[in-house]
Amino acid sequence: MFFNRRGQVLLLVMVILTVILLLGGTALSLVYNTSSRNALNREQIQVYYTAEAGVEMVLARLKENFCWEEWSSEFNDPVPFAGGSVKVKVKTILRSDEEVRVEITSEGYYKKRKKTLLVNAKLQKQAETGEVIITITSWKEKYGVF
Repeated sequence: MFFNRRGQVLLLVMVILTVILLLGGTALSLVYNTSSRNALNREQIQVYYTAEAGVEMVLARLKENFCWEEWSSEFNDPVPFAGGSVKVKVKTILRSDEEVRVEITSEGYYKKRKKTLLVNAKLQKQAETGEVIITITSWKEKYGVF
């Protein structure tokens, strides 16, 4: 019996090429999905740090001046920060000459992402040194609808 060896070689080459193309397509798909997940992760980290920066800006200002109403107009509009922006609201819970307790709501925006942090803080002015001690009493991340 005589078999057509040329046909067998052609069939073998076609099978090998098909396997190589399938493996290459799978590898490309994995690389694309991984890079898009990494980009999403980077954006989520960036928006979190932008919101955190808003909290830190307010705490630094409160450390200078407990009466936030005097300087709150700085935060009426979103403040540009690191390629995004941050919107901050401050609510006084308790105020005296030596201590202030506030609730800070900081909304960070980066690209199409948004992250909101709710922070409660207590700032106490030391009578003898005039130094201000900051104590964070709660730090929550507000999650939106997924």
